[in-house]
Amino acid sequence: MPTHFTLVFLTILFLFSTPLAVVQADDNINLTPEEKQWVATHPEVTIGYGKNRPPLTALRENGEATGSLQAWLNLLTRKTGVKFALKTGDWNELLQQAKAHKLDGFGPLFIDEERGKHFNFSKPLFDTFLHIYASKHNHEKVTSLSDLNGKKAGIWEMSSSTQLFLKDKKTITPVLFPTYEALMDAFEKGEIHFAIADLTLEFVRAQQQKDDFRLATVITGSKQPVAIALRKDRPLLRSIVNKGLASITDAEKLQFQEQWNKKSTPPNTEDTLIRLTSAEKIWLAQHPTVWFGIKDNNAPIEFIDEDQHISGLAPEYLKHLEALLDVRFKFTKEQTLAEMIGNFDKGNIHVIPAVSEDSSLQRHGLLTDPYLSIPINIFSCVDSVFFGNLNTLYNKKVVVIKGSSIQEKLAKDYPLLTIEAVNNTKEALDLLSRDNQLAFVGNLITTSHYISKTGLTGIRVSGETPYKKKLGMLVNNDMPMLATILQKALNAIPEYKHESIYNNWISVQYKYATDYTLLLLTIVGSLLIVSLTLYWNFRLQQESSKRNEAVEALRKAKQQAEQANNAKSIFLANMSHELRSPMNAVLGFTTLLQKTNDPSRNQEYLQSIQVAGKSLLQLIDNILDLSRIEAGKVELHQTQTSITDLFSELERIYEYFANEKGLLISFGIDKSVPQTVWLDEMRLRQVLINLLSNAVKFTDQGSVYIYASATRDKMGYTSLKIEVRDTGAGIADDQKERIFGTFNQHSDQNQCKYKGTGLGLTISKRLVNMMGGEITLESQLGVGTTFTIQLPRLKEN
Repeated sequence: MPTHFTLVFLTILFLFSTPLAVVQADDNINLTPEEKQWVATHPEVTIGYGKNRPPLTALRENGEATGSLQAWLNLLTRKTGVKFALKTGDWNELLQQAKAHKLDGFGPLFIDEERGKHFNFSKPLFDTFLHIYASKHNHEKVTSLSDLNGKKAGIWEMSSSTQLFLKDKKTITPVLFPTYEALMDAFEKGEIHFAIADLTLEFVRAQQQKDDFRLATVITGSKQPVAIALRKDRPLLRSIVNKGLASITDAEKLQFQEQWNKKSTPPNTEDTLIRLTSAEKIWLAQHPTVWFGIKDNNAPIEFIDEDQHISGLAPEYLKHLEALLDVRFKFTKEQTLAEMIGNFDKGNIHVIPAVSEDSSLQRHGLLTDPYLSIPINIFSCVDSVFFGNLNTLYNKKVVVIKGSSIQEKLAKDYPLLTIEAVNNTKEALDLLSRDNQLAFVGNLITTSHYISKTGLTGIRVSGETPYKKKLGMLVNNDMPMLATILQKALNAIPEYKHESIYNNWISVQYKYATDYTLLLLTIVGSLLIVSLTLYWNFRLQQESSKRNEAVEALRKAKQQAEQANNAKSIFLANMSHELRSPMNAVLGFTTLLQKTNDPSRNQEYLQSIQVAGKSLLQLIDNILDLSRIEAGKVELHQTQTSITDLFSELERIYEYFANEKGLLISFGIDKSVPQTVWLDEMRLRQVLINLLSNAVKFTDQGSVYIYASATRDKMGYTSLKIEVRDTGAGIADDQKERIFGTFNQHSDQNQCKYKGTGLGLTISKRLVNMMGGEITLESQLGVGTTFTIQLPRLKEN
């Protein structure tokens, strides 16, 4: 049984290779007299390439060099009579040698204009595709390049094709790494969460058994041809190589495939050659656009999201098929199921991408083999018993979706069950949440999606069934050729890609996001109590029982939230502390109001109550900001921004506060800073206000200094750097890691003297990250603190 590593090696090796030297020399290659003379005088040609750059060059366990590039060169030797030797070593060093004509060639390389100044390129050897790689800690769904907007992505610095591909993708910030090993280390350390590379990175990952990241998706439209780069002063060499490549027959390619895959399973990567017939290729050329329709109420398998974009597992499969077949799948329009079937029968819709093999829809067209198998599970309330299987449900009412294949199967296989049919999954979950005696039988993906979407975290999987929902693609009866093509393409998608797509959606559905609704309602309720206390303080004793009930309700709600995930429990624990402080002040001073008739004392107590109320208001503002950020509701709005004007505005605000404490505050702007840059001025102002407020608050003597500088890269982008320094008490080394956490204030901080919510730095860090930058901290106890904001790749006016 081949190991996983062997399968990956052989699979990717086939991708980058076509023939091998097992074939006989082609005596019919037509060389001109000049070319034959050149071969006679140049019996050996040396081609350079980076060592251990799999699958083109690799090392066996005994240190022996292998790889598909050597196979290519062996075949060219047999075809042309020229001995092609391979020299491996440092990539950049050998590339420079080739440019200096110390080698006869290099590659294969991506064909670009800059390299064309130094080399003559052969005919393309093969095509490569770029892929997105994602950290295992990333829980966002990644199905296309647009999902990386506003994010950083690691790339290998020697990959000019990747850099050129990203040149016009201004919303993605590339982070260059000298080697693939350095890029993988960055994944391991959490320095990057995404990368863009070809399948070489996947091979190196498997070779070194790294599990810190995974291959997420192929990038549509990233097809890139590669060729051997040859010396410009030897045009006859290119002519000879091209004739050798042109003489490779389909039979030789097939023989190569069998040679390298005889000890393993058939090639199973998405870039594997799909063996289409000539008729199938002609059909694709004549039908560059394929129209598809989706069923409503079928999330997350297929649905229209809030931005009116087609989303879901099935559309994600279509994106991969687009890359494999070089066609475009287009959505017709949103319509009812009956309308879609009518248009499908008329030929206006060519494909329905998610149809169950036992669905009545399959009689309308040609159904491919299943590409997705979804478990059917039993769901119930968390406080009900664990059912285990369908045999335990005879004394329960079982809810199913009306008209589904599950309803038919249960009626046939389990006739003694009491079945109640509802219109959709959401309606079924609503019933379950109100009655713990019910059980729902439905597919895992759709049900978990609606559990997450509706926040009904009190529902769990409580049993398994022998059924699975197996989905294929339904093709119009008039297009049998398309059905065959889709089947071949689906077969070419590797198992790891199926798992990646499935996990991309199922992991999202099981992720419980922090729910701030209860928290915000609690805070608003607390403010209401403050207001009522000021006006109805003489009725506090009568309301005490209601407050106790509210406290008990809050305790129970907190316990339920803790079951969702550890993050939520920590968050609510901190919030409980933050609420208790001002509330205790309110209750304490209202008690004193009842016991004294001294007007002057009463006025002091009312002022203290007002301060506590303002503290709660500040907490609400910060919580709203944080909740909007985490919910993805904060959008950046870039405007033409003057850093000089922004600093002048901040100086007018904080000069007063600094003077009150006897501090010197100064603002500086380096001449390198352009007159204006494009960024979100409102969010940058919010971050600087947080940092300046902290600097003034925690500095008792000395100064506060803010300074801006800039650099410009070769592409014409500006990187803005803003430093906020103070001469305050400083932060201990063991506190620096946690200072950006939610509700975190360093432990040496005097809570009575320095009031705050502990959310300012958390919000600031997340806003800076949204803008594609980062915020760092340097501090020394007794000396002071410096916060540095770096905003890269900004456009000037």
